[in-house]
Amino acid sequence: IDVDGIEMKILKGGRNVLQNPVTKSVLVEFPKDNPEMLKSGVELFEKLGFELIKYSTRGNDDNYIFNRKGF
Repeated sequence: IDVDGIEMKILKGGRNVLQNPVTKSVLVEFPKDNPEMLKSGVELFEKLGFELIKYSTRGNDDNYIFNRKGF
């Protein structure tokens, strides 16, 4: 998910998709200059049963991969 600053709106709006057990993995790009958005994103994914498994840096943003726990 790379939506230039509205990641949390998209994630919250897609909550039903993220809660579906069929969804096993999600890659999200969070801006480096917004640590609060990253914190909120990680908390949301944890509440929905995901865990952060990897991140990588690219330019002004970081990519984060979340897998459903047990996947």
